[in-house]
Amino acid sequence: MVPIQSVEDARDTLDDAIQRLTLAGVCLITHVAGEPIATKERLPFFEKVDDLRVPIFLHPSHRSSIYRPGQPRPIEAGLNWVYDTSLAALSLMFSGTLDACPHLEVVHPHVGGVLPYVLGRIASTTQRRHMVVEGLPEVERAPDEYLRTSFYIDSVGQTRHAMGLAITEYGVERLLFGTDFPWQQPRQARRAFVEEELDEETAKRVLERNRPSLLSLSPGER
Repeated sequence: MVPIQSVEDARDTLDDAIQRLTLAGVCLITHVAGEPIATKERLPFFEKVDDLRVPIFLHPSHRSSIYRPGQPRPIEAGLNWVYDTSLAALSLMFSGTLDACPHLEVVHPHVGGVLPYVLGRIASTTQRRHMVVEGLPEVERAPDEYLRTSFYIDSVGQTRHAMGLAITEYGVERLLFGTDFPWQQPRQARRAFVEEELDEETAKRVLERNRPSLLSLSPGER
């Protein structure tokens, strides 16, 4: 974890964690006091991640950026959190961060949040020039290309057929086995869900072989 609200401190913390402590990646909360994680001001932090060649894991904040007092937990944890991770993923795209940092690998949890279901709508709006916000950079690739080259997703979800749709949009090599430990279902139930939803060969690949290419499981691999 890094204090991304302060770019200089975040860079120092990241450098110490990866270089001295030999940690394998960085986890980012998906908003900064309600503001996007990827901005022009925070680009130097992502450039540092890019230089260190470690993956980023997006994680919802304890309170989402759209939480309102009195909202029941199924709205906050069930919808708002996956909205926030999806917003963070899109901010990395449309801020130009992924173009400026071509080696970034981002793990987007919970089967890609809401992106697999609305990707067509997002793609269609990027093709309408009158919908481009003045001051934002022109991105180099289509949204689906970023999903297939810069993002991984995990299998943590309970919706039937969601993993199949996500595989269609991201590619089977981009789906990672996730447990969400220690929350919600036990690991065995997570594994059983993958095996029920996917064919045997695909499930075996997800459960045993897929991983981000930049993820080093031991210091000697880095």
